[in-house]
Amino acid sequence: MFSVESITSSVLKDDIAHFIEHIEGNLQKHSPSSHSRTDKECELLESLPGILQMFTTVVQLQFDSGKDCKSSSQKLLHASIKFLKTSCAHGRAQQEVIANREGVFEAIRTIIEQSEDETAKKWSWHLLVNIIVDNVASLIVLWDSLGSYILAKMSETHENSGTNAAVLFNCFRIALESGVEEIPTVEIFRCMIEVLQKNVESAESSRMDFVHLCFEYLITESVKFKEIYSQLDGHDRIWTIFYITDHVKDDREPRVTETVLNSLPGEFNRKSERYLNSRCSEYEEDDAKELMALLRCIVTITGSEKYAKIYNAETSLFINTGALLDTVHRISTQEGSAFSPLGKLEDFSSKSAEAQEAEKEVFFELKTLLVRLMANLCHKNRKNQDLARELKFLLTICGCTTMDARNPMMKEWAIVALKNVLEGNAENQSIIASLVNTGPAANSVLSELTMENGTVRINRNQKP
Repeated sequence: MFSVESITSSVLKDDIAHFIEHIEGNLQKHSPSSHSRTDKECELLESLPGILQMFTTVVQLQFDSGKDCKSSSQKLLHASIKFLKTSCAHGRAQQEVIANREGVFEAIRTIIEQSEDETAKKWSWHLLVNIIVDNVASLIVLWDSLGSYILAKMSETHENSGTNAAVLFNCFRIALESGVEEIPTVEIFRCMIEVLQKNVESAESSRMDFVHLCFEYLITESVKFKEIYSQLDGHDRIWTIFYITDHVKDDREPRVTETVLNSLPGEFNRKSERYLNSRCSEYEEDDAKELMALLRCIVTITGSEKYAKIYNAETSLFINTGALLDTVHRISTQEGSAFSPLGKLEDFSSKSAEAQEAEKEVFFELKTLLVRLMANLCHKNRKNQDLARELKFLLTICGCTTMDARNPMMKEWAIVALKNVLEGNAENQSIIASLVNTGPAANSVLSELTMENGTVRINRNQKP
């Protein structure tokens, strides 16, 4: 065992060769592959106390004593951190000896905050990761000492933010898997959302691997999604839904869990019911955005081959979607409504100021997305086909076969929806067949072109 006095004296005299030799000799003698991670008899345990003493002492000398020993202390610092990182791979016993050693986490924080040695900083972050990998006991000790600090550092931009995220990812995963109540998993996830948003808005993609792993773990492995999601505010829920939507779009990504998929319709139904309930006139600021995010997400899920059948039995989802479409369609016929169609010829120009403003609206594409979801939910689904007839959604879909710059591609998706509603359903086909042609429907675009029954006519009385 090396004493503080002997280490201090040797460092100040620049006589550290025997310390370096001791550390490197132990590293060469032991390889992680030769020992079980639960091997308490590993000889590294005998070496750890002395090298931990070297580590904490040399940090104090380099940053607190004010004595000029930078060259020798840096060499010993590098050697000791390297040893500590490596020893963690030998098992939980080694991790816990390091985690429970007084002064270790304070020394690591000092290096991260005060050192100009980028190698020492980087290895210190690596050491934090190695201490807690698959070890609940070490995790609890680390979080008690540095948890708030690590969270705060994640909000900063620094060279080791990727490893910073790795520490938080391991905290998040282990806490959820093992039910460690001391770890604020919701707060960690909020932090990851903040980092994701910053990176998306700045078009950055570097050092994001463990941020993505955090999201991916929650939506593809964990059973705690609803527990986390329910504690997020509207803004963070929206970003979580954005992530799920992008994940689903890539067929190469791991499958989203049933827990996540089954929770989304309920969230959508609750949000849509607020808009269907005429007595509810006030909404939280992000309510509409969350509704639209959920709608886009569910449209993406139901339009994917991988998940296409997941909501086949979700009757309530189909009914709420149809009811919302019917409500919005009726409101859109009222003058001055926020959903009023933009059907003039000029509205379809890329230079149209009104159309450009419409694209910024929260409910831009709402009817298109609802029609698209109806199309997906009716595909080879007899129960939903029949509901579309019984609840008169079939006629609402027919009413959406018009052009509207506020809802691009609505007409095309309405045609797809009609095809899916009618396919193999004689009753629905008879409803369409019984519709009476009363003449051309009102169409502002055709009116501007002075078209009658598909033929262009010159109106000599029309003012230029």
